[in-house]
Amino acid sequence: MNAEQGNSLLKYGRLLLFIPATLYTLLILFVIGIMLRSGGYEFMLDDFSQAWVMLTRQYPYVAEDFLHSVKSNLITSLGVGLFSLAVLKFAFKRGERWAWFIMWVLPLSMIEDIFYGISKGFGFEYFFGGLVAFAVLGLLISYTAFFPRKTN
Repeated sequence: MNAEQGNSLLKYGRLLLFIPATLYTLLILFVIGIMLRSGGYEFMLDDFSQAWVMLTRQYPYVAEDFLHSVKSNLITSLGVGLFSLAVLKFAFKRGERWAWFIMWVLPLSMIEDIFYGISKGFGFEYFFGGLVAFAVLGLLISYTAFFPRKTN
């Protein structure tokens, strides 16, 4: 493979990775924005409002721990999205091999969201499944740009 083919594969792989990284980051920012605007997690708990009220009255520490874990997951997801965008912008663009390996964090982190959506029947697992497919396709397309075949 010549250098021009490697550059085009890297460019297309970067584009295919940029789409899910951007959408994932924007989605997390949107959820955080809704939470900050509404002042809490009530928008997520419409179906469970009675159970939530009972839980907060009877077991306030459990409810507090749950809310803390939701905040931690959102901050971690935002960090993954922003980190992925930064790696794509700098190291992946230059073709540094470690960037190809580290970008697997993006699709792997979204797999949890797929399983959570399936278990709760929310329907957003298809969205995350599409993002994972784009990310994996981008990584597979750019593989030969990072690891060219050795010719004798």
